[in-house]
Amino acid sequence: MNWKAAAIEQVQQIVERDLAYCNRDQVALFERYRVQPHFAPIVRLGSRESVVVIAQRGAEVIYWEDVEEGSEISPIDLNGEILEPGATKTMAGTDRCESMRCSVGEVTGYWQATRPAVR
Repeated sequence: MNWKAAAIEQVQQIVERDLAYCNRDQVALFERYRVQPHFAPIVRLGSRESVVVIAQRGAEVIYWEDVEEGSEISPIDLNGEILEPGATKTMAGTDRCESMRCSVGEVTGYWQATRPAVR
């Protein structure tokens, strides 16, 4: 089976599924920064691809990482390009993320607890 980039509609379904497992505080925080899902450029292993951004706070976004099948956080440049792919990997195995696939709630909680807004 070949890998296929996620479609916006598919990511919207994943986000809604993940939010159903979040507590009220996680949902409220996510909703505060939620954006209309859109594609953003990303460079992986020298190849230009795209991911779906689902939330933004200043110059930092939460996006769906379709290769790892989890939510990620990254700063973006002025053109909206993801600058630090895979930055959320540091969450894996912590109390904020139970596996390599981080849920929207886990990433949002990590965003709130450890990362000031990037301007």
